Amino acid sequence: MRAGTFLRVSAHGTAMHDEEETEIHLPPPSFSPVIIAIGVTIACFGLLSTPILIAAGGVIFLIGLATWLIDDARAFGDAPDTGGHGGGH
Repeated sequence: MRAGTFLRVSAHGTAMHDEEETEIHLPPPSFSPVIIAIGVTIACFGLLSTPILIAAGGVIFLIGLATWLIDDARAFGDAPDTGGHGGGH
């Protein structure tokens, strides 16, 4: 074992090296959750003051939701099919 690598023991008592693990796929960073949070915050302030802020917050919320769904659809379309489930299924 070379220096700097971690050795873990699996549930079966066998040693596992970090090189043997599969790569974790994470979605790319996005501003969409922040946009959604801003929309919800503005809408909540609208509950205390005026319906115009409720509408503005709702529109901002829907824009954030739409951009998040579009980003997720693009990431799903660009993802490789490593599970062998593509093709004629």
